[in-house]
Parts: sequence; C-alpha cells; structure tokens
Amino acid sequence: MEVGVWEEHIEYILLILVHTLNMSNAEADDELSAITSKTASTIAGALFNDKTVESLVLTTAYLLGAKPLASLKKSDLQHKPALQETDLARTWRAKQTLLSLFPGVIYYAQFVFTEANQLWTYCFDTLLYCLLDTHREVQMRAILAFTLATQVCPEACITQNIQKLQNWVKTAGAPNKKAASSATTTVEARAGIQGLGAIVQAFPHNIPSFVPEILVTVAGSL
Repeated sequence: MEVGVWEEHIEYILLILVHTLNMSNAEADDELSAITSKTASTIAGALFNDKTVESLVLTTAYLLGAKPLASLKKSDLQHKPALQETDLARTWRAKQTLLSLFPGVIYYAQFVFTEANQLWTYCFDTLLYCLLDTHREVQMRAILAFTLATQVCPEACITQNIQKLQNWVKTAGAPNKKAASSATTTVEARAGIQGLGAIVQAFPHNIPSFVPEILVTVAGSL
C-alpha cells in the first residue's frame, strides 16, 4: 500500500480494528485475533510519512483513552467526526493490538522526531496510561514499547518519565495516604515500578547516571 493511501485512511483502519475487537467474543476468537495481529504488524512495518505517523499516534492515544478528543486540534486528525462516533478500546485484545503499533512508530521516530516534537510526549503519555491498565497483557505490551522508546528518545523525555514514575511509587508509600485511595495508589505504585524497570531494561550494556536513583526508589518500595 502506498504512503498516500495510509495517510488518507489510517484513522479509519484503526477504527475498524478496535470496533471489530470490541464486538467479538474476545475470550475465544483466536482466528480474529490472528487476523487483527497480522493487520497491526502490517501497519507497524509500513512505509510512513510524518503526517501518517502523527495521525497514527494521536488516533491510538484517543482510542486507548489516554488523550481526550477535545484536547486535539481540528488539524490534528483528518476524520475527527468519525472518531467521535466510535467506542474506545474496551477489551484487552483491542488495547493490546493498538499497542503493537508502537514499535513501528518508535523505529520511525528515532530518525524523524526532533527533541522538541510533541509526539514524543503523546507516545509516552499513552504508554504511561496503559501501564495503569488492570490487564496483564496490556501492561506487558506497554512495558515492551516503553523500553524501546526509552532507548531512542531524547534524554529530557527520560528524565521527565522518571520523575512521573517515582511520584507514583512514592505517593503510594506515603504514611498519610487515605484508605479510600489505597486501591488507586497501589495501582500507581505497581505501574511506577514497572515503568522504572522498563527504563533500566533499556540500557543492558551500560549504566546511565539516573539508574542508581531508580534502583533506590524501587528498593525503597519493597
């Protein structure tokens, strides 16, 4: 498929994937899962241009629930009215399929995104949001993408993510936390530890200066 075709139809393709997975018998339809996974792999490995990647990232962020549609400018997406009429990704299969697009986006991003590109923020905000998901399958796919993105993103993004994740872990361990919020803080603590672990995994052959601080934070939460 030519680049121009992807650019024109990428949002509709993602809508169809999510709608199909939401409507299916998500626990048993292995054939459907295989077809959608193959489609997602094709999209992730396609020849994109800047506009296609931007549409893919923003549409995925919205469908996963990480980015409210109202926060996106009309110029951000070509088919915003169509997005308003669709359901968000509800099933773990739909979320997992959308997350499988990120490795392809990240590979493209390392050559094209500038340090100040807002799409880095959109990518990481989406992955951080998915770390909070209650389904293990979604968490694992988000961890993998988070590690890959950390390997190629600007250092400023890494620093910002470490601060967010450490706050999640430290808030959960605060002595004055209220019992009513304990469930939420437990989820954030788990997601924070997973995210910090993903950052450490991104550097298997060296130890950046921020790694010791991460290890201290994780050890202190045990």
